[in-house]
Amino acid sequence: YFLREMFVFERIELLFKRMPQLARAVYPKKVKLVEVGPRDGLQNEATFVDTESKIELIHKLAKAKMPVIECTSFMPPKVIPQLADSRLVSSRIIKEPSTKYIAFAPNVNAVKMAKEAKYDGISFMVTGCEETVKKNLNVTIPQLITNMKDVVREAKASNMSARAYIGFAMGSEYTANPDPKCINDIAHKLIDMQVDEVVLQDNIAAGTLEKLDALLAELTIPREKIGVHLHDTKYIGMDMLLLAMSKGISIIDCAVAGLGQCYYNKSMLGNMVTEDLLFALDCMGIEHGVDWKILLDAGDTICEKMTRENCTDAFDVDFEEELDDYKKKYQNCLLYTSPSPRDATLSRMPSSA
Repeated sequence: YFLREMFVFERIELLFKRMPQLARAVYPKKVKLVEVGPRDGLQNEATFVDTESKIELIHKLAKAKMPVIECTSFMPPKVIPQLADSRLVSSRIIKEPSTKYIAFAPNVNAVKMAKEAKYDGISFMVTGCEETVKKNLNVTIPQLITNMKDVVREAKASNMSARAYIGFAMGSEYTANPDPKCINDIAHKLIDMQVDEVVLQDNIAAGTLEKLDALLAELTIPREKIGVHLHDTKYIGMDMLLLAMSKGISIIDCAVAGLGQCYYNKSMLGNMVTEDLLFALDCMGIEHGVDWKILLDAGDTICEKMTRENCTDAFDVDFEEELDDYKKKYQNCLLYTSPSPRDATLSRMPSSA
């Protein structure tokens, strides 16, 4: 796709021309970014990153004032070999007061390890596709949610927050179009369990603008408790993110340098690139609180050690000097975009596949 070759601002500009209702939308004044690079990113990379480099990455992300960092996963090493050193990494993190540190903990024992490592919170995943959970875990969705009650209970008893991913929320290998009503039902059950955030996760980049719009229209839990974990594999991640923010979503997952490749094609981009996201937010005047200079250094450093390309294209310019120009271009973009009724539907959207 040619879109990946386009500068971040050009992608936003093109989207607003195609979908003027997004140009006229009201966006959050401030968002909360959840940096998933050290966990979800590194576990999906082919290169094993040494313990010191993982710790250095986490420290730099915290110095950049990243609000939340998902640091590692307490899964068995045979399941997630790239994070086999999770306990060692966790024991050596020097925490910054401005950052919340969380770890992926899918069972009670994992929660206990997170407590021992003094994490602020845990995350876990349930699945939004019945067929997927049956194939992968040999349980039903209700059984999986019941199993997670003990996880949340243990986290809360340990004064840790609980973050739940609804995996495959927009499709899986077995279910192309999950029922939004089913996703909404799962979300309510999670909130009833005292989960703090419910994150819509697009594991295999099955999401489209139409699917996301239908899903958000169906969700009836408080907007401030909903997060999105989107992929940019089809180069519509930024489009979907703007749509989510236009619907009141302000919790966004991202990965520094684009760590974490595509689930089903390792040569393709996966997680939303943090640096690109920062540039878009700054252009739009949306507050995020992250120091982009330190963040850029964090991304460059980890990519150097992994001998991989940094997936960002937002910082190919002299960001500090040119940001004001791009802010003006953004305002001009809003001015020349044709007005559209606030209740415009997405029926006019071009295909996202």
